[in-house]
Amino acid sequence: MITAADSHRSLLEDILAAFTANEGVIKLTGPAGSGKSAMCGALFQALRAQGTEVVYFLAPPQSVEALQNGIVEQLQLDATRNFTRTLTHYLRSRAAPYRHLVLIVDDAHGMDEPTLMAVRMLCNIQSHDHGLVRVVLSGSPALDALLCLPVYRSLAQRIGQSFVLAPPPLS
Repeated sequence: MITAADSHRSLLEDILAAFTANEGVIKLTGPAGSGKSAMCGALFQALRAQGTEVVYFLAPPQSVEALQNGIVEQLQLDATRNFTRTLTHYLRSRAAPYRHLVLIVDDAHGMDEPTLMAVRMLCNIQSHDHGLVRVVLSGSPALDALLCLPVYRSLAQRIGQSFVLAPPPLS
């Protein structure tokens, strides 16, 4: 018998494998109580254990400024300089296998349009031949509905993998 813990462990392994196969955005959705936040926390821990630079938003940033400030604070970057240039320089200066950044946003369905689009723009930060920022957007099924809107077409096109957590079992 496969338990919920086994299925979550398998899903975590699948998400970690997706990072090696894809650049861009990974989407994780599921109803309330399905374990999305726990999966984000486990993913954060697993990536950190591998030496990957990770920025984890437990709650979605409520503005582009909050997104950028959160990244600056967690990576301890110089906040007085241009954000994109500073982040690009920081990532490019890291040793080759550790150059990329993973950005995890829990409850991403709660972000406004400019902030979600700023997340998409982070995926444009590149080295010579590959993207340096990979994103995990975790949210309720409302995230799927949001990404179907025409305004988010460019973000939806960046999604390389989608994972769905099952609803919690009825008691």
